Amino acid sequence: AAPESERLGSLRLAPGETLEAVVRKVYGAADAELLARVRAVNPGMEGEPKPGIPLVLPLVTDSQDPAFKRFIWVQVARARTLEAAYEELRALDRLPAPLRLLVWQERPGVNQFAVTTDRPYLSEAPALALIGSLPGKLRDEARMLQFARKDVRFLGRLDEASRRLAKGPDKGPQE
Repeated sequence: AAPESERLGSLRLAPGETLEAVVRKVYGAADAELLARVRAVNPGMEGEPKPGIPLVLPLVTDSQDPAFKRFIWVQVARARTLEAAYEELRALDRLPAPLRLLVWQERPGVNQFAVTTDRPYLSEAPALALIGSLPGKLRDEARMLQFARKDVRFLGRLDEASRRLAKGPDKGPQE
């Protein structure tokens, strides 16, 4: 098993959840290499993990995508652990906007977890519009997350749509 310092944390799959779906929600992508890394820190995992069995997720620190710092993310919940953050994400799954976890470190070894919308924004206006469209209590708690002026390490991946967005409007339609 991976040492504590190399783990993001662990969580238990709910019935009907797949490993690929969980990896995509936690890291922002679920390519073969990422799935292999998750399997590597869970020795003895055969095929799909069973619901209720703890699944260890590794710390992925090799994805220093500079686009991450250009984005504005809409945070709808915050938690101290991976398990708590994923519970928040499950609880908010009824929202019309798809959600993911955003994980970063402001200091080595101190992971921060936020539940954010799947899609980041390049400017504040659409982010604020989304926050304004959320139901009551959630709207009050939602906020914009920006990392441009912070020295942070992003522990995740940007999906294809986010990378296209980062390249700018001349490379395709903006959302």
